[in-house]
Amino acid sequence: MSQLTDKQLDDLINGLPEEMSVSPNVWQKVQGEISHQPKPNSSKWVPMTLVASLLLTAVLSWKLFDHQSLLSVPEHNTNTAMLALIDNVEQNHQQQVSQLQQTIKRVAWQQVPEFSPFKKGLKELRQAMQEVINQLKLQPQDKQLWDLWLWMQQQELNLLGQEQRVQQIESI
Repeated sequence: MSQLTDKQLDDLINGLPEEMSVSPNVWQKVQGEISHQPKPNSSKWVPMTLVASLLLTAVLSWKLFDHQSLLSVPEHNTNTAMLALIDNVEQNHQQQVSQLQQTIKRVAWQQVPEFSPFKKGLKELRQAMQEVINQLKLQPQDKQLWDLWLWMQQQELNLLGQEQRVQQIESI
C-alpha cells in the first residue's frame, strides 16, 4: 500500500464532485430486491407444530388420565386429604412466623409501650385465624375460607415484618 502525502490527499479530495447523483431507478432496484428476498420456510411451520404439540398433549393426557378413579373417590378420603393439607399449610405458616420472630429477637429490641399495637394486632389476627381454621376443618371444600385464611396468614407475616422494620429503625 502506498503512502500518500497530505498534499496528494487534499488534491484527491478536492477532485471529488460536490454532490453525487443517483440514478432514477435505484430505489426501484432496492424495492425489487427487498420484495424478492426469500422468506424463511420455518415461519409457516411454527404455528402448525405448536398446534400439533398441543393437540398431542391433550389427546395423551385424556387417554392416560384415569377418569373412573376421579369419579369414584369417596367423600371421606377427600376430606381427610383436605384436613391433612390444612394441617400442613398451618405448620408451614408457623415455621415462617417462628423464623420472623427469631429475626426480631436478634435485633435486641426492648419491649416499649409504643409497639403494643403490633402485639395487640397480632393477637386479634391470630384469634380470627384460629376461628377460620376451625371453620375450614368443618368445611374443607370452601374456597372462600381458604382464600381468607391464606390472606390472614400473609397479613400476619406483613405485620411481623413491619414490627421488625420499626425495631430496626428504633435501634439506630
